[in-house]
Amino acid sequence: MKNAFLPFLLFSLLVHGILLLTGPREGRGSELDKRTPLRAVYRSQKEKITGFKVEKIHDSDTLQNLNRNPSFRDREASEKGSVQEDALLLENRALKESPASALEIDVHYPYLSRKNNEEGEVWAEVLISPEGRLLEAVITQSSGFPRLDKAVLKGIREGRFKPAIKEGAPSESRLLLGPFRFCLKD
Repeated sequence: MKNAFLPFLLFSLLVHGILLLTGPREGRGSELDKRTPLRAVYRSQKEKITGFKVEKIHDSDTLQNLNRNPSFRDREASEKGSVQEDALLLENRALKESPASALEIDVHYPYLSRKNNEEGEVWAEVLISPEGRLLEAVITQSSGFPRLDKAVLKGIREGRFKPAIKEGAPSESRLLLGPFRFCLKD
């Protein structure tokens, strides 16, 4: 019985030692961990990235149904005059051309950067393929800390993108992303 207890005791001490060495956990740890978010999440907005006004764009099936249904168009035209036709023209143009956009980019605030009080703002430029894949990512404005810049590049590489639409077809395009802000809150 003593022979079985000793390896178990050593194993549990080893596991607890490893857990203590891996850093603070939620609920216990330094003040830095309690007041600092673990992630800096950037969810793009077309207004923020491109400067274009975001408008509701119907899918092509909805537009075709609107064009085929004369009673709907007559009723709308009588209520709003030529405004409805102008809106349909804008929607058709929006379906043929739209800027590239970032659907989701998740950037983690590195633990060592938080521990060393590294803060900053990072901007990046990316090249998106017609398929929506990332072809190139370059830091255009550094935070001054290589670890933060690398965290942004890693988040961008793991992100998802929507390609630009030009003349009704997806096309390669450049996109400016940022600012990614790394800030320790008091």
